Amino acid sequence: GAVVVFAAVCVSREIKTREKEFYILLLMMGGGILGAFASLDLFFFYFFHELALVPTFIMIGLWGKGENKNFATFQITLYLSLGALLVLLGLLALYLQLPAPIRTLDLVKLTQYFKAHPMPQAPQRLIFPLLLFGFGILVSLWPFHTWAPLGYGSAPTATAMIHAGVLKKFGLYGLIRVALPFMPDEAQHWANILSVLCLGNILYCGLVAMRQRNLNLLIGNSSVAHMGFAFLGIASLSLIGITGTVAIMVAHGFLAALTFSLSVYLRDEVKTLD
Repeated sequence: GAVVVFAAVCVSREIKTREKEFYILLLMMGGGILGAFASLDLFFFYFFHELALVPTFIMIGLWGKGENKNFATFQITLYLSLGALLVLLGLLALYLQLPAPIRTLDLVKLTQYFKAHPMPQAPQRLIFPLLLFGFGILVSLWPFHTWAPLGYGSAPTATAMIHAGVLKKFGLYGLIRVALPFMPDEAQHWANILSVLCLGNILYCGLVAMRQRNLNLLIGNSSVAHMGFAFLGIASLSLIGITGTVAIMVAHGFLAALTFSLSVYLRDEVKTLD
């Protein structure tokens, strides 16, 4: 995360207006990312992600590029706000599953509690879909993926690098860290559905990427397609699959950041992304 944020600062020379505000928002995104992934408390886990998400919307609206900039801003705000709301409902419902005297949002204590006292089937049926689709929207799970290519294509390069490279992994991390270990029975039930949906990412978004004539839209669509492989690893519910997901999270983080930074270099050199 820190490496990608540093790289994003290095390519931000394209920003010529309101530079101070831009770098404040960029650093806020970086702080939110580090806080979310370092947190062992579900409240701070969620809070820091939202702290990093809000600057994303503002930066696309103020410093975005292209004629679809305003539409992209509204779309990404609505989609990611909906995803975050579903995650919040799921986390609150999860919190209420603990007996009142020992209610906590400490991730370590929650893991120990649900290991000793498996969650009943009824609340699993309610909470797991909320977390699956909430985190799924944040990671651009098909068919809730349409915000990503347009959003990245319209965003300032630094914003696209940080969101696609790091912030998007919050949803995958949440599924691996919270949804799967706390609700293993319901995870088995939803695994087949998830594996079908992620084929939409891999096949449909992959084909759409091959049809693009704009380099940023090509990178954006292929980024969504890569997330399909990460979801496929989660849907396998196996050690090898989850390990593969983590490997893709790291690899895609560097790959997305590198390709978006390459696109701004090529645009500066040849004055087009066609």
